[in-house]
Amino acid sequence: MTLSTRLEDLEVTLEHMLMDVFMTEGRRCQVHLLDDRKLELLVQPKLMAKDLLDLVASHFNLKEKEYFGIAYTDET
Repeated sequence: MTLSTRLEDLEVTLEHMLMDVFMTEGRRCQVHLLDDRKLELLVQPKLMAKDLLDLVASHFNLKEKEYFGIAYTDET
């Protein structure tokens, strides 16, 4: 296993640990994916959109996040 691969594994592990912190308390957030799947997360109310995108990218192990974005819709 190369150092680069090991660092990537550690980064993914750290991001999953951070996701566990977000999942313990916060607001419910539903992310609708392009293939009509839905990902539900609990996030801190002051979480920035970039950080949410990072969480979603980490969940799906995306490496090239610059091709994706997030849009907010209010369904109330």
